Amino acid sequence: MPIFVERYLLPVLAALTVIVAVTNPMRWGWQPRVTGGLAVCVTAYLISRLLHRYSARSAGGSGNPLASSRVMIPASVRPSQIMSVFFDGKHTSLEADRATQPYIGKWMTFSGSVEDVSEGQLHFIDAVDQHNVRVFASFDASWRQHLEVIPRGQNVTVVGRVARACRLYFALDHCEIVP
Repeated sequence: MPIFVERYLLPVLAALTVIVAVTNPMRWGWQPRVTGGLAVCVTAYLISRLLHRYSARSAGGSGNPLASSRVMIPASVRPSQIMSVFFDGKHTSLEADRATQPYIGKWMTFSGSVEDVSEGQLHFIDAVDQHNVRVFASFDASWRQHLEVIPRGQNVTVVGRVARACRLYFALDHCEIVP
């Protein structure tokens, strides 16, 4: 419905407004015609903005305009799989850093049991073979109140942008908690 209104109905109304303002079938002066035309244009603009926000919220769920441009790592890929290159004994740290670079800046979903909660962060452990990978999920300030009530051991699913992958830890930033 919003696409129909935005692409078809609003342009038709705009065209009718221009036609009425130019042909002046009601014999109005210039001031009422210009004022009426501007009022209709402003109303059409506000309606299109509202429809755009509505469609962004219903499509993305969060209302975040960047949500649709996120490049997501497949849900089956875990941080421990990405980090396994550090622990396989076949790669140097430099090679492992280069191997994890394609994941940096991409978004991923991670589920796990909370090990600790600190200021703006959740801490998880993701196991790979006999190694434990520390996963740090950093949140923006708007999530602070949500983080304060999460107990240790609670299973939480987050979506975040991969910020860093190194031998010591795996970091996600700009995280959001999802159901």
